[in-house]
Amino acid sequence: MTQPQHQLNRSQRRAREKSARRTATRMDQRQYHAYQARARLWAKGAVATGRHIGDKFEGEWEFPAHVPADKRESVAEYATHAPLRWRVIARLVLRYDDGQEMREADAECGQAQKIGELMELREQLMRELKAAVNARYVWDSYYVMECLG
Repeated sequence: MTQPQHQLNRSQRRAREKSARRTATRMDQRQYHAYQARARLWAKGAVATGRHIGDKFEGEWEFPAHVPADKRESVAEYATHAPLRWRVIARLVLRYDDGQEMREADAECGQAQKIGELMELREQLMRELKAAVNARYVWDSYYVMECLG
């Protein structure tokens, strides 16, 4: 049973990283590019929905039907750490006395970046949304990130 990355101690993380480096060095350039192309294909269309917890983006993943169920965890891992193009949507849920409303702002990142590098863009979109509404009615806020490949 594998533990999530954040629960591993230092020696376990180092052993895992060393194993990953060994696997990568065993591949020749052609195999590596084929692996990268396949991983990008599977990551395309994946959607991460979540929030900022501390300095990290944490949430749940949804995958298109073409991604095999046994590959979803590794595709999410690849999409989290590889530079890809993203569509970022900031959503703000407002709850009034007579109902609720959802507002959103989105932006496409034309340059390939990692999820962690998009934190400033996500926060900027959320600041713009919150500036346009009465803060008293803000009920929830979260981000949706769609991988464009």
